[in-house]
Amino acid sequence: FEFTEKNKFGQRHPIETAEKVADALRRLDEYLLQVGTNEDRAAFDRACQQNLSVVSSSHKLMFLRCELFNVDLAAKRLYNYWTTRLALFGEEKAFQELKLEAAMKDDMIAIELGIIKVLPNPDEEGRTICLFDPSLQNRELYSRESLLRCFWYCFHVALERESAQKRGIILCVYPRNAKHSQFDRGLAKMFSDSMKRCLPIRIGSFQVCHPPTFFVIIFPIMKLFLGAYLRNRICVNGGSDEKVLKKLNSCGIPSSSIPEELGGEVVVDNETWKAWLKERKQSE
Repeated sequence: FEFTEKNKFGQRHPIETAEKVADALRRLDEYLLQVGTNEDRAAFDRACQQNLSVVSSSHKLMFLRCELFNVDLAAKRLYNYWTTRLALFGEEKAFQELKLEAAMKDDMIAIELGIIKVLPNPDEEGRTICLFDPSLQNRELYSRESLLRCFWYCFHVALERESAQKRGIILCVYPRNAKHSQFDRGLAKMFSDSMKRCLPIRIGSFQVCHPPTFFVIIFPIMKLFLGAYLRNRICVNGGSDEKVLKKLNSCGIPSSSIPEELGGEVVVDNETWKAWLKERKQSE
């Protein structure tokens, strides 16, 4: 594959053609037939046996795009994905469609809180934006695993936009109203492990907006969990609302894609989020 020039986040993207994509999928299928220990591939093989629709060519293509069409790395991520999905969702739901009334049906308490949301409008390059507001956490209402399943669901929704598969997503973290007690080291590790090893996502950038005073305490822990590649994607935006908005705009995120809380135009209150979930249930 030929690649584009680096963008403002330092990323280069493969220049896809139908022929090259088809050839990469063929080589990945051949690789998956021949490579991998029984332990590595067990969950993937079960997915193929129980519900072929969840391991379609479009599913595999997300992993190729995530790994810039490196077949070996895509296969390893695909195996890790299904091993983790089986452990996280359990025998009953792991091989169901990742939909609100299927694999997610027991996680509605966590997802309705809107701790992580998928925003409707992408950035200038077509990256889907996900908003994470840790101040909305209430660990008495759900388990870590339930919230992690919500992250998985939202990232899969984000990847429904093909440009997000090709160019990545933006994770906008808004901890302005969070308390130190809401920082969950265990969840942070589970979340970072999923991003680094399993989920077929490329992170364009982490935009941390309006960090609280205790952020200086947890930031080194976050960076440790994220690893070198994701650390280099972090942008910390402090100061006035106008300054933060200007910084996001300079990163290619227009005001029409930014939540009202950050000075933008997107309404992301509880009522709007529940209406979005209702629409998703109907469309899925």
